[in-house]
Amino acid sequence: MDTCIAQPLDSSRHRTLRVGAFPDYSHSSRQQHAILGWSEIALAAADYPLALLKHTETGQFNVVALYGFQPGRNLYVAGSHWYATYIPQNSLRYPFFVSATGALGMAIDERSEVFGVPDGDRLFDDAGDPTPYAKQLATALSKLRQDFEDMRAFVNELTQLQLVRPLEVILRMEDGAEARVGGLYSISDRAQSSLPAESVVRLHRAGYLQALSILMASLAQINRLQQLHNAQSDPRIRELDLVLRD
Repeated sequence: MDTCIAQPLDSSRHRTLRVGAFPDYSHSSRQQHAILGWSEIALAAADYPLALLKHTETGQFNVVALYGFQPGRNLYVAGSHWYATYIPQNSLRYPFFVSATGALGMAIDERSEVFGVPDGDRLFDDAGDPTPYAKQLATALSKLRQDFEDMRAFVNELTQLQLVRPLEVILRMEDGAEARVGGLYSISDRAQSSLPAESVVRLHRAGYLQALSILMASLAQINRLQQLHNAQSDPRIRELDLVLRD
């Protein structure tokens, strides 16, 4: 949860709060990536390059959908439109978060533009009880949290098998400049090919082999990011390379 911006949901503080239409694409436009749940791998791979990213505090790897090459820039969002066939749930659920201390296990980003809409949906009734709308949101967040935990089990298996390697994206611009995108990780095909038979069987029985293949193949979508960048920004990217530190 984004504790720096999330306020635990409270029946007193938020009793009169109303929620307008969301997701809040103004927030999504500033995201460079989104953490994915286990059920989203195949869906997200149809639009985005998928990679692994380390949490800065815990060191835990997460599978993410990459939205852009620069922090704070989502190349898939322009104005109020998202140009992709699938939008990751972690972007759709904003401005709601999981919280251990909030009502219904939720927190909110009070700064979001979706709040304060006069004819929006209420989270609490006049007696301070959660509305059916709020309960529906809480159920969706609970499912998303479980999806993240299922993904964590998958990623932990990859790290235990020592399949994860640093990944660097090298961008060569039309003006002659070169930029590098670091901090990413992916799966080593060489390490995967060298797995003992019992490890391959374990991955198969857990349902992880197909997800592993999708994760690796999704990096071809990096060319989609190049295309979106060149349609929106200067200087244009002349070519890019993916370097996996095997």
